[in-house]
Amino acid sequence: MDAGTENYFCWGVCYGPQLAGDMPEWNAAAQHAVTLSPNTPVSNFSGYHVPNGIAGTSTYRFVWYDVGNPTDTAWVDIQFRTTGVGIDEANGVVGAFGVYPTPSAGSDLQLQLEVSGAVNELAVSVYNMLGERVETLPVRSNTNRIILPAAQLAPGVYFASVERAGAALTTKRFVVTGR
Repeated sequence: MDAGTENYFCWGVCYGPQLAGDMPEWNAAAQHAVTLSPNTPVSNFSGYHVPNGIAGTSTYRFVWYDVGNPTDTAWVDIQFRTTGVGIDEANGVVGAFGVYPTPSAGSDLQLQLEVSGAVNELAVSVYNMLGERVETLPVRSNTNRIILPAAQLAPGVYFASVERAGAALTTKRFVVTGR
């Protein structure tokens, strides 16, 4: 982990970011415990990294264990590689970008975008947690309010990227939940 970076996770509930190394063991609150069944896959866990302007590689190990038998564990290492920082400021194209509301709670999502300069070849692409592009929305003017119907997306975590000719300029994470 790079000193000065933060991480957090969501599993049933999202916990706030913590500085790397501050909490070598991070237990979910008892009221948020999740019951798992043998041989049943679970895909509702998300780990996040906040680089805070620091480039480098940070690895976090997430360990799940049986509260009644703490030696019964499963774990995964998630590695985040930050190769560039300050992209929003450096690209000189995107002035502001936001996705609201998140979580959606069944409401349609509003993508608000302010662009400096030409909008040719600009689009907003929406990706699921697997990195699959699920939607592409053209940017038509310098100030945009694009509506993304929540009904088009399954509940989960998504990323909206402002892209020029396929290269990401800035990305925002958002969550779609049911009604």
